[in-house]
Amino acid sequence: MSNIKGTVTTLRQFLFNVESEVKTEVNGIKYPIIYFKKDRILSVPDYQREIRWQKETLFSLMNDISRGSKFLGNIILSSFGEKDFEIIDGQQRLVSLNMLITYIKSHYAEQITDIDELVTINVNCFDKFSVFREADYTLRNVDESIREDVKKSDKLGQIKILSELYSSISAEKILDTVAKAESFLENLKKCTINVIVSDDEDMKISTEYYIDVNLKGIKLDTEDIFKGYLFSQDSSKEIRDCWVELKESWMKFNERCNCKPEKSVYSLTKILEHYIYCHVLSKPEYKDVSINEKFTLDSPCEVNGTKYYLGDHVIKVIRNNTYMKEVLVGSKEYINCLTEIIAADGGAPGCIRDLLKNIENNEVKIICNFIKKTILDKTLIVPKILILKYYLSICDGKAKKATCKNLYAIYFYNVLFMLFGDKKSDAENIKRISRSTEYYPEVVKAIKNFFEDGNISESRQIAIAKWNSNYENEALQYRCKSLATIYNYFTINNDSVEISSSDDVYNFLSDDDVYSIEYFIVNGSGNITYVEDQDSYELPDSVKKYSAYIFNFIFVPKSINNDIFKNYSVRTKMELLSKSNRTSEIKCEYSKMILDIVKDMFADEATITDLNDSEQKELDKYWLVTFKYEYSRFTSRVIDKLLDHFSNNNTDK
Repeated sequence: MSNIKGTVTTLRQFLFNVESEVKTEVNGIKYPIIYFKKDRILSVPDYQREIRWQKETLFSLMNDISRGSKFLGNIILSSFGEKDFEIIDGQQRLVSLNMLITYIKSHYAEQITDIDELVTINVNCFDKFSVFREADYTLRNVDESIREDVKKSDKLGQIKILSELYSSISAEKILDTVAKAESFLENLKKCTINVIVSDDEDMKISTEYYIDVNLKGIKLDTEDIFKGYLFSQDSSKEIRDCWVELKESWMKFNERCNCKPEKSVYSLTKILEHYIYCHVLSKPEYKDVSINEKFTLDSPCEVNGTKYYLGDHVIKVIRNNTYMKEVLVGSKEYINCLTEIIAADGGAPGCIRDLLKNIENNEVKIICNFIKKTILDKTLIVPKILILKYYLSICDGKAKKATCKNLYAIYFYNVLFMLFGDKKSDAENIKRISRSTEYYPEVVKAIKNFFEDGNISESRQIAIAKWNSNYENEALQYRCKSLATIYNYFTINNDSVEISSSDDVYNFLSDDDVYSIEYFIVNGSGNITYVEDQDSYELPDSVKKYSAYIFNFIFVPKSINNDIFKNYSVRTKMELLSKSNRTSEIKCEYSKMILDIVKDMFADEATITDLNDSEQKELDKYWLVTFKYEYSRFTSRVIDKLLDHFSNNNTDK
């Protein structure tokens, strides 16, 4: 940067709206270094991260200041004229300090009357931040006539965390009396910071400085670094607006998925990584580029005559503003489409109908269902890239009928990956497929690969290791329905994945009366009724978790579950089903396969008459020892049946 100045000053001189001349002493003589004019404005630029401080961080800062004046680190600014400054580093601290002073002014305005006005802090991605701050960081305090405008101006969803931080201040009791607040304020004013100011008004250079400063301190996460490199390459308003619009769309996506951004089912960085793979790295000039999840090179490469090295950021390697704009705009449109699909709740939104106009309505709904299941599965991260690859093949609205149906192969593969896939080798293969211009044959080939004679043994071992324990510790009934879907209706014919009947598939996915999903071997309640009109037997805690295992579910008419299965043991369920002569009502082939396996298993329970202490002990022994061994056998038999079925349904063999 052309001119950088810096020295230590107090928060009294910097954070409050007073004119101040910051000086430094050399050989006993004080020289003016920086002059801060009154009515100056500090702005948080859009390349900065949104507020991410947690209350524990705020409490730590409060505790430090309450004990005396402290040195609070570096504040790095870029000046744009005499009164306008952008915060390159330190915005989290400055906003938090501003919040603490606002709290004191709000709660003790009558008792502490000499609190100077604060400098203005603007947040570029939150136009009405000053209005929100003046309302004590509480939306309900904002005048109703502009409340909606304030919410809409918060493009990155910072209102909630700012409100939570502000409301948590009182919990620490550090500012709960006038005396404490007065002492705290005096300490705060005396706290020092090292202010560094660059007077270069070039946005590109400011952004590069932001990256350099933060990378050396290892403060930034992957998204921050990506954004910094993006803006250092293209600092135009257009690209910055594209970023904000993308982030807004992703925040709305998370709201629709009912998840917090930090626990998103599909992180923004992962979407960007996938889009770069599918849209940019598929181009011939980038064929040798391989990146990791931090967007840095896995190995050296050469692009257009320029050598790049291990650890170089992919944006430096791509060096094409047009491509990066396409990534941002395309990712936003993709996220918006996903949000609509998830919101449609079984239907087909207009965004996808327009793209799939060459296939029938039920098939469009089926495809939306498959996309939704894949996107909402938070553990299936890498396979989501194939959904994006499919979207890019249809997003111009001109896809032919066969192309529209390519999603069946992708869904088939993704379910098989969930069952049999090796997270490392198969994940690398998925990334390779995503870069291919002819991805469909590659997906079909990958499906067949699971069932090649030389690979069946490995597929079996991987599946048994995965599914003999519920490593995700969550209910897997939705994954089971995906498994049952491909088992019932999918085949490979002439290098193409086909479904037997779109009407049958749609009915299976939507008719909860005929295909009600039910816990089978271990009841979801964790209890078993052995003797009518008596208390149920409660399963041991280590056994209850089996209710969530993927093979514990079947799909039967709801009336069978209500009339026959109830809360009985699996042996009793099988006996009652046989006596009822209602087996023919079960239409799901996957469920029939499970029933066939179970008919000669789980038969060693004690004979129960009145659930006395002796019988309770016998049951405990069965469930803690015998059942676990039997369940392991059951899992292995299911996996063998699945492998046989899918191998036999490959008519190309």
